[in-house]
Amino acid sequence: MRDNRAKSLRGFQAGGSILLLVCACAGMTARPAWIERPESLYPQSRYISGLGGGQSLESASANAVAAISQTLHSRVEQIITDRQASESDGQESREHQSIRVETRLSTEGAVEGVRVAESWRDQSGLHYALAVLDRAAASERLAGRLRGVEQAIERAVRRSSSAATALERAQELTRAAGTARDRELLAARYRVVSGDDWRPSLSTAELEARARRALADVLFAVEAQLLEGNTSRPSVLPSLQTALAASISDAGFRVDPAAGANAHVSCLVKLSPPFERGKSGWTHYLWEASVAFSDNRPGAPALFVHEDSGSASHPEPALARAMALEQAQKRVVPELREGLRKFLTGDSQPGRASPD
Repeated sequence: MRDNRAKSLRGFQAGGSILLLVCACAGMTARPAWIERPESLYPQSRYISGLGGGQSLESASANAVAAISQTLHSRVEQIITDRQASESDGQESREHQSIRVETRLSTEGAVEGVRVAESWRDQSGLHYALAVLDRAAASERLAGRLRGVEQAIERAVRRSSSAATALERAQELTRAAGTARDRELLAARYRVVSGDDWRPSLSTAELEARARRALADVLFAVEAQLLEGNTSRPSVLPSLQTALAASISDAGFRVDPAAGANAHVSCLVKLSPPFERGKSGWTHYLWEASVAFSDNRPGAPALFVHEDSGSASHPEPALARAMALEQAQKRVVPELREGLRKFLTGDSQPGRASPD
């Protein structure tokens, strides 16, 4: 009897040891090979991969997707920066190119087509995730977007050929060139994902050159006048006229005061008679200003109009008057500059163009 109990006890101990071993093995799995070598499951020729870790599966997955995004970001930025440096015609420094590239890249949204394909948790509770991007599918999506961009550029170029005025032609080609600059980002992504270069029908450099020539074909006449007090005959404001002309030249147009100008900028400043409020001894001026531009076709409507107003005061009447005129100039000149930019690009945000 005693021998039987001893045998049973030994059998129970042996069975318990086996059970503990089985339970221990069930709680641990081998570290997957894809953590060190993602290409073992997802070859680089077909996928872009990103590994992420975190205290939860959600954070690990987010980090894996972010790893792919950062990979694309750095490769695309390098491609665009190198291309712009090689194609630069001296009008833009490399530092400014990099700023423009970084600005455009930072506006891009989440990476399309990325999925979390693998995940694993180690004994310490740390999660691992592997995100992948299928190169073939992503390349097809990018190619579709690029084809749409090419069509938009081609439409703008066709419209420029049939434009009724030099201003309209400059507008269409400027928008086409702006869209081509945005195309560089998609083309760089396409190269990173597919390994192939996108070959546009018209290069960015060619479109920018056409846009510059079209801008130079626009000859502006500039008129800046002052209507002061109760007078009915305006006088010329040379300083305002010079400032307006500088804004026009900065936009790439030419200013030609002689006959033959095909566009026109007019600015009128109205200055009230000086007056005093109470017994302060301060002289006050009220001013109103308007600035507009148009082409020179008879009866053509203004393409841009801005109106503004304000006041200035000072104990010295001459200084009060000078302050009012200076204030008017500081208001209308930037508005003209912005109006020209919006007319050319069709967009309210600097740096991006819309041909449609």
